[in-house]
Amino acid sequence: MEDTAGNRLHHRKVMAGGLENVTGFIQSIRRRRRGGRAARGVVVAVVGVAALVAAAQVPVSMRARSVWYPRYDDSGQMTAQVFGESAEVQADGSITVTGFKMELFTDGVTDVRIIAEECVYRPQEGKASSESNVVVERENVVISGRGFKWDSQNHIVEIHENTRVVLRNIRELANEPETR
Repeated sequence: MEDTAGNRLHHRKVMAGGLENVTGFIQSIRRRRRGGRAARGVVVAVVGVAALVAAAQVPVSMRARSVWYPRYDDSGQMTAQVFGESAEVQADGSITVTGFKMELFTDGVTDVRIIAEECVYRPQEGKASSESNVVVERENVVISGRGFKWDSQNHIVEIHENTRVVLRNIRELANEPETR
């Protein structure tokens, strides 16, 4: 719509420019229509639209439930998969996962499981970290504690505090030949 002062183009310019142009636009309306009700109504409308435009420019995170995120090597073999009850993708690409579970594979077989209440997963970097309770399971070993870091490049899982190690089937471990 165009009002009697021909403000249609100017409205579009303000919306495209965001809040930077609002002050100038308000001043131009005041100059055109000193003291008129229409000018005040247009000013209120433009400020509202400009606020919406500015709010739309703020990065918004995405949320999802029941997530699954696979990770593959260069040959197409799955090396890890992340599951979560819910996830929120942040503006920097990291994913905050609640009910986090990660499975790491060796030759297509699950080798390690990492379970945490909440975790920040950085798929681009191949890293994950958490300050919550964590359990790391392997065939004959269960390690639990609070807080962890995982680095796919260095193949390291580090548990920060209150670490507890449980060895299962210890006889089998004692009878296995040394592989060094």
